[in-house]
Amino acid sequence: MSTQQDPPQGSPSPTFPAYGPHRQRFDFSAYFQNLTALSLQSLESGGDQGAAAAALAVQNHAEAVLAAYPEEIPLIACAAGCSYCCIMNVAVLAPEAAAVADHLNTAVDPTRLTSIRRRLETLVAATHDLTEDERVARHHPCAFLDERGYCEIYPVRPLLCRRANSVDAKDCMRALEMQEGGELVPIVADLFHERLFEQAFLALARALEEAGAGSESGRLSEEVLKLLVD
Repeated sequence: MSTQQDPPQGSPSPTFPAYGPHRQRFDFSAYFQNLTALSLQSLESGGDQGAAAAALAVQNHAEAVLAAYPEEIPLIACAAGCSYCCIMNVAVLAPEAAAVADHLNTAVDPTRLTSIRRRLETLVAATHDLTEDERVARHHPCAFLDERGYCEIYPVRPLLCRRANSVDAKDCMRALEMQEGGELVPIVADLFHERLFEQAFLALARALEEAGAGSESGRLSEEVLKLLVD
């Protein structure tokens, strides 16, 4: 269970005029509409490249908006090597899976890619029939974590991976420890950060619907493995 924290009052708006003047609350409606249009523009280029481009465009835009709120950054305790939340099933849309597969095929050496593919096969076999709670309880780590606990797809990680955050890493560690005994520990998360990436995910899904493509989501490990095998 998590609780959420609103962004500070009076936060300056990012330098995107459509989202409202400075010192007014963020316009998530305009943000959603702009991301939907941005996604459609990329999807129109067609094929797998257009799909991957749509995911990257949405991810980059959402990150740019977040960066325009520098006061948000110190609120987030997440850092490289902090992978407490990387034992959950992550839903991805087809363009996001395509972007991850493209990254692995072009930026990762063949030996490393073979290792990642094997980890994916092991993870999918172990978790395919597990519920979310069952996977968390068994602590199956994400197949994209390296030996140090660093994310090997960090530049192209899915929107719902980006959505996950905590203001205190100790709470995350304690939540996992207590979860084994059946006790739920609240994790405080930043609401603005969460909603920013959640709306980006929904905007990409809307664009897929409008483009006549499938907007169903699947599990990250399973969807990427399909593309690497193919």
